[in-house]
Amino acid sequence: MNDRPLDLDAVRTFVRIAELGSFTRAAEATSATQSTVSLKLKRLEERLGCKLIERTPRYVHLSAQGATFLEHARELLKKHDSALAALTGSRQRVTIGISDHVAGPELPLLISRMNAQDRHLLIEIRIGSSGELLKCYDRYELDTVIVRLNEGRSDG
Repeated sequence: MNDRPLDLDAVRTFVRIAELGSFTRAAEATSATQSTVSLKLKRLEERLGCKLIERTPRYVHLSAQGATFLEHARELLKKHDSALAALTGSRQRVTIGISDHVAGPELPLLISRMNAQDRHLLIEIRIGSSGELLKCYDRYELDTVIVRLNEGRSDG
């Protein structure tokens, strides 16, 4: 068994890549360069001994191991943030899923305005397909979702 701890910043970067489906967008979201994001992922994959992300020039998607690790990574980060919040005067977190059809260039401004209203509110955004976001919502992984009308559902 390897006793070296995981680099939480690398885990957080992996989650961002998975959520945004892009190294470039993950770099923008974390205020890092694309090469820094790539390096963090490479080190995490070396630490875990498996490939987490498969990428081609056009596509970025999770490997089978990456899909398995993703939910554990999210839970690890959630527990980490919760542990810190317990000692530091916590910030309330709201996790919002937004359909990639709905998210637009005004999203950063909207989030900024929401943060200005309540500095103790930590807003986490996940962008994805309506169907996948609804599944996450049903598993209580998201507090709310903004999606297109989905056939067979009357909530929302």
